[in-house]
This record gives sequence, C-alpha cells and structure tokens, in this order.
Amino acid sequence: MSTASVSKKPRRDSSGVPVPLLCSMRARDAASDKETIMPGVDFDVVRREITMQQVLDEIGFRVTHHDGDQLRGPCPVHGSTSKNSRAFSVNLSTQRYYCHKCKSHGNQLELYAAVQQTTLYQATVDLCHALGHDVPWIRRW
Repeated sequence: MSTASVSKKPRRDSSGVPVPLLCSMRARDAASDKETIMPGVDFDVVRREITMQQVLDEIGFRVTHHDGDQLRGPCPVHGSTSKNSRAFSVNLSTQRYYCHKCKSHGNQLELYAAVQQTTLYQATVDLCHALGHDVPWIRRW
C-alpha cells in the first residue's frame, strides 16, 4: 500500500513572496494547567501597515551606505562588529532584507523576529505594541 502525500503550494503575497499561514499559538494557563489557543494574527495586514523603515528605526539600524531605496550597513541579526560593515542590505521598495554574511533574509516582520530572537507571532505582537498599532487579531475559533 503506497502513501500519497499531498503537496500544498505556499500562500504568496501580492509580490509573490511566500507568507505564513494565519498563525495561532497555544499557551498553557498556569492557574488551571489547561492549554488554550491564542488568537491568530493577520500578518498580511501588519505587513501592509508597518514598513521596513519603521522596523529599521525600531531596532536602531545604522546606515553606512545608501543608493536610492537600497540601504547597507552592519547586520543587526548576527551583530556585525565593524562599524563600516556593508554586509546587511535592505531594499525599502520591496520591504526585503538580506545579510551577505549570516544569510538571514526576509521581510520586515521576519527581521524583527530574527533581531529579537523570538517567534514571528510574538515578534509581530511586540512590534505592533512598540509602534502603537492595534494587533489585527483573527478570532475564528
């Protein structure tokens, strides 16, 4: 008997970049020792509302070189030691980043999660709070 695997194509945003499915997290209530499902976050809404520039400002990114929408500088993910480093590259028009040294890459939410060393879910909630945005909760459960 053979087992057939179902292959699902990842969901993509308007620019063709794969996006995570609507995400929810499980948490354990210490008082009742029961597991509860936390509401999901609509990442598409957050990516539209919070720009890469806002994230760069929030994490204290220091630009060492810029050419139009392309910024370069020390990598906030792996912590470049050289003040003149240009390993980290950000394109503000595509809202994407890439580090040529540690190979970290992604969108503004993934950058914030990588710098904070936390999950995408938690980083998104924290970033919304830090910037004074309402978290676009999904409550379909």
